[in-house]
Amino acid sequence: LFNKWFAFYLVNHLTGEIICGTLAMCKLRNLETALVFNVIEGILLLLLYNYAFKSKTAKIFAKFLIPVYMVGFAAIYFLVDFKHFLPSYTYAFHEVVMLITVILYFIERMALMDDLYIGQNPMFYISCGFLLFYGVSIFYFAMHDYLFHHFPEIEKEGRWVQSIMLTIMNILLAKGIWKTQKV
Repeated sequence: LFNKWFAFYLVNHLTGEIICGTLAMCKLRNLETALVFNVIEGILLLLLYNYAFKSKTAKIFAKFLIPVYMVGFAAIYFLVDFKHFLPSYTYAFHEVVMLITVILYFIERMALMDDLYIGQNPMFYISCGFLLFYGVSIFYFAMHDYLFHHFPEIEKEGRWVQSIMLTIMNILLAKGIWKTQKV
């Protein structure tokens, strides 16, 4: 199941990047498209972690987060000023839910201490990638619209930092994929 959910996540991630990137290059509106891929990504990651969690409590929590995540996204979508703040709020919400899940995973791993060689576990690298990316990106996305309208030069620099974090995350995901082949 791990490989299945992770493969679905990777396909969704790649497809979303290609479609949204193409729409952006063509100067077409891509916010709604990006949000759809973002919601699917979040659900797939919660399912992946539901599989990775060992304790019953953590599995229940991950399953509980799926409807909370979907309702939260819907509430933000319908209640927030679409033009100005929607991207900041939806991405920040996504990042908070993912950070909570990844941190819960690390807490569980430390409590169980059943992985004598944690570096051999593919989820370790995958979780480190998500932790780095979401941990840094949350600040960028939470302030994106404000920076975009008031300090565009800082917003542009923030995009570079976010792109670097995305690259590091993708390298760690690749390391996790490589580790799944050795396990």
